[in-house]
Amino acid sequence: MAIKTVFSSLLSFGRIVAPMLLYLPLAVLQADVARAELLLPQSKIRVSIVQWVPTKGVYEPWAGISGEYTISDMGTVSLPVLGTVATNNHDNAGLAADIAEQLRTKLGLVSAPEATVEIISYPPIYVVGDVAKPGVYEYRTGLTTIQAFASSGGEVRADSKSSLEVTRLLGEIRASDDSIVRSTARSERLQAEMSDATELHFSQAVDETNQFAAAIFDQEKTIFGARRRAMEQQAKSLTELRDFLEKEISSLEEKLTNVEANIKSSEAKLATAAQLVQRGIATASRQMDTERDLRADQGQRLDLETAVMRARQEFSKASRDLQALYDDRRSEAAVELQKERASMAQERLKRETNQNILLETLSANPSIGHPDDQRVTFHILRREDGKLNDFPASDTTILMPGDVVKVARSIPKGELAITHSNVIKGDGAPASPSQAQASQ
Repeated sequence: MAIKTVFSSLLSFGRIVAPMLLYLPLAVLQADVARAELLLPQSKIRVSIVQWVPTKGVYEPWAGISGEYTISDMGTVSLPVLGTVATNNHDNAGLAADIAEQLRTKLGLVSAPEATVEIISYPPIYVVGDVAKPGVYEYRTGLTTIQAFASSGGEVRADSKSSLEVTRLLGEIRASDDSIVRSTARSERLQAEMSDATELHFSQAVDETNQFAAAIFDQEKTIFGARRRAMEQQAKSLTELRDFLEKEISSLEEKLTNVEANIKSSEAKLATAAQLVQRGIATASRQMDTERDLRADQGQRLDLETAVMRARQEFSKASRDLQALYDDRRSEAAVELQKERASMAQERLKRETNQNILLETLSANPSIGHPDDQRVTFHILRREDGKLNDFPASDTTILMPGDVVKVARSIPKGELAITHSNVIKGDGAPASPSQAQASQ
């Protein structure tokens, strides 16, 4: 009976631990992939609270607290139950941990619930100055000044619609180039995941002077490492589960061997007792006691055989899950890679079309880019440590949430007119201002 009690406890423990092991990989994946970033005022976040209910074996969401919230200008967010929670000097992971601990303290819980904080959107950027449509624009990761400039309608050209068209086309071409860089880096990362590579090596060297490209390639390396660590953690959990089940099976089989020996001994004792009873040497009660011991051993043997069969089934399931982990990762990477390559092909076609239109516009308007025209310059106002910093920026400078982009026009000396020769580089990408001046 003691063995049955221990075995029942092990089964109950397995039923509780199994869902947690299934949930653990997802939590690890989210924690690794999500890059910890500081929470800025006016950022929109999604708070999710769940708690493990052992009696049900599931995670139950706290719908009353979970939801979408906006961080105030004071760096706080108002949550039900907790009230005002400060987000200063917190990243999303730190805020999640703070919320969970405050809930545990306020509600008197034994353990804190599971909390996650996801950044839905960042504060917008502001484009002002000599642009066609100054105003507020949505921020996205990797946004550059030239992309923000293109979103705001480009340069104001009251006397020339063609100049605006050229600016727009140049902005779209640069945006296409950025998208192609992003897709190229992502495709190589997905290809490495499909081949189960341990490290991510890009086929082309990263131009360290290109801040956007360097940031994208570093980001893909971070994602690759995070996803690989998450998969390794999942594989480790499943491997440990298999090892535990293997030891459990070995222990149960050893117990089953001992029970078999007890049964044989009881059967021999029963045969001896029956003979003694027939000869009148022993009482019938002795035979009954021996029969009762034999039935108990046979029942224990049946329980152990059932336990061994169940443990072997769990071992097989863990083995299948471990194999499926690698298969699913490769399958997911293959599907994403196919979509990324299709998107890259569309972006290349879009870039080629815009480039052809740009060349035709330049051919029809040779006066565009004349020295009398003005060059666009960018300045960025950025709040750092409570202060507004004003600094010059290039068209590839990566913006931050809440930045103010100031666009101005100036007349540089010796500016070169825009021609076919400096619109396209040798590799088909738009020529930069420095390249245009170099060809002067």
